[in-house]
Amino acid sequence: EMETKLNQKYFAAKGINPVLIVGLAVALVGIILLFGGNTRPIGIVIILVGIAVAVFGSGSKAGEYDIDNQIYGVTKEMPEQAMIKYEVYERHFLTIIKPIFLKGFDFSPADIYCKKGSDHIYRTNMYNAAQLYFTKTKIFVYGKHITLTDASEEANYEFGGAYPFEDVEKAYIEEKKFNAQGREISVYYFGLKLKSGEDAFKFTVEYGADIDKAADDINHTIEKMTEKAEERERIKASKRAALRAEAEKEAADKKNQKEDAPAAVEQDAPVAGGPRVQRHYILSHVQYPPLILGPQPFLS
Repeated sequence: EMETKLNQKYFAAKGINPVLIVGLAVALVGIILLFGGNTRPIGIVIILVGIAVAVFGSGSKAGEYDIDNQIYGVTKEMPEQAMIKYEVYERHFLTIIKPIFLKGFDFSPADIYCKKGSDHIYRTNMYNAAQLYFTKTKIFVYGKHITLTDASEEANYEFGGAYPFEDVEKAYIEEKKFNAQGREISVYYFGLKLKSGEDAFKFTVEYGADIDKAADDINHTIEKMTEKAEERERIKASKRAALRAEAEKEAADKKNQKEDAPAAVEQDAPVAGGPRVQRHYILSHVQYPPLILGPQPFLS
């Protein structure tokens, strides 16, 4: 669950809180009074007041660990969720490429919050993650867009789909510059481009050698599986042509048999004032014994 209010304080905080400074100053005065003979009790009270003011002024807010922990809580089940959503499981996966998990803070929107943590990592209030699975025919993408400072459904949503290999052009990495708190930094986008020219997805990722390898592995797999898909289509087309030729030959043979069959003509007696009528019959090839006319010998 996102602690949106605490996260807002984390990203919105700039510089040192003046109330915190006042509280610390009061506490310092109290410490000085501790060394006076008669002012010791008053010094203790002033120290306590100063600490209370400092705590109140700083307020409760999230830290880097809290931000990362919240993101992990949302994304940790994504591999299983992707399998359930698309009904693809390990037995369906290709062996030439392993499932790929992409993730990173989103530097795309113009209205994002950005802050550099004590660990020197730049974080924003938006985050993307995507689980990729590969089968014999498709690339399955299950992604989530997360907003740390807004719990609404519009700000937190799923993306992705199932993309046949023959519809995918390539995976690619794109570097761009981003102004982070007055300093220009490089951010890296990972995208999956379709042959239609659109992107199946594209978002900033945590860049490293594993990201370069992921793009290379995907492109190699696209090439191999597209060749296999084209070969399957050629085989299907050949089978369809053979069946069509066989059907046409059978139809032609039946037509020829019908045309070659002999016909007998029977003429009906003419009807007075009417035309002579002819009836056509197909003669059977069955042979009958000859009909013998005349007297027959008596058999005893």
